[in-house]
Amino acid sequence: MVVYEILIKTGFRFEGWTRDDVFIRLYGRNDEITEKNLRDLDRIAFTRGSTHTFTFETDVNIGDQARIALWRDGYWFTCWYIDWIQITPAGGNASIFPVQKWIKQKRKYFFNHIDTCLPQQDRYREMRQDELRIIQNEYQLEVKEPGLPAQVKELPDDETFSFQES
Repeated sequence: MVVYEILIKTGFRFEGWTRDDVFIRLYGRNDEITEKNLRDLDRIAFTRGSTHTFTFETDVNIGDQARIALWRDGYWFTCWYIDWIQITPAGGNASIFPVQKWIKQKRKYFFNHIDTCLPQQDRYREMRQDELRIIQNEYQLEVKEPGLPAQVKELPDDETFSFQES
């Protein structure tokens, strides 16, 4: 059995919390996989500005974490903002995944450890292409005044600041 400790830091953003079931999948460097529903482990909300620690045992030893997938079921109609996720196998080194992202309902997010590489060496090219299509859909541009640079046509709701009215 291998014990993993997962720390999730919820950001301090207005309405950036959730009580949804949250799922995480850990990928090792040799494509080993283990998955867990974090809400089964702790039934408290991921409150704004909080850090939650989860520990679970599994038969799968994935070694160093290369990638994680994270998603939530979407029962609560809130957006969840995560600052970072840290994963530490018992007796191993911690892997920190800077997230800095709103986690929307029923959408799977992938985060790679040390997420930089040349495009021709990207193991997850299809995933990045899908993410790019989603971003291009959400952030369409238009020229609002002739002669000025293009701007985002309509800012998505989860990108508005707390002092802006919806």
